[in-house]
Amino acid sequence: MGTQKISACDLQSLADVINDIRNTIDSRNMAFFQDYVEVHLKQFHTIMLESGALSGATVTTNNSRK
Repeated sequence: MGTQKISACDLQSLADVINDIRNTIDSRNMAFFQDYVEVHLKQFHTIMLESGALSGATVTTNNSRK
């Protein structure tokens, strides 16, 4: 994926998946998810935005932790 252009829709889909998982995960697993999964998905999201790999429209991100 790092060699291909990605769209705003791709990044929004990643953000949506993170939110969906966060909203359905058991509260006992929330800290584990945030520390070992979500942090890496958000890093990927940020790298793609900053690397210029984004093609198309601007993406709105939600960086808040619940």
